[in-house]
Amino acid sequence: MKIDQEIQAVAAALHRHAALTLKSMEDSLRPHVPDEGDRLPTCVIVDAELEASVALAEYLVARGIRVWTTPSGEEALRVIRQVRPTLVLADLKPQGMGGIPLLARIRRISPRSRIVILTGWGAEDLDYFIREFQVDACCLKPASVEMVQRIIGQALQELSLSR
Repeated sequence: MKIDQEIQAVAAALHRHAALTLKSMEDSLRPHVPDEGDRLPTCVIVDAELEASVALAEYLVARGIRVWTTPSGEEALRVIRQVRPTLVLADLKPQGMGGIPLLARIRRISPRSRIVILTGWGAEDLDYFIREFQVDACCLKPASVEMVQRIIGQALQELSLSR
């Protein structure tokens, strides 16, 4: 009986992720053209780790943030060009691209976006990324949910204060 419940829980999580991914892909295929009443913050999550992307997307959507997710650096850049997101949550090892080219291109494409790095790389490399690419915050994986929520909250709060 317990195994059946676990299988059902995994199936439900996969279904939620599939729905989020399909919605993200559908939305990312259409340019986001905000109207004057559209004040929702936006976020692009680029992370090859499925569980991390789903958890972050659910957290942000529940807070009224429009979210696009992708494991691919190239796809993330395509979406960022269209959306000009409020926030970018980026792993430094997305599919198909290294972290340095990804950050450089994000900063060129959308200079006003807040960037939060989520990475398993060592802390010694993070200072470089912060200085070189004006990264707003870094979070080392694995991180607690509370830590990630606090970092995202601070980035969004700083953005609202700077407007």
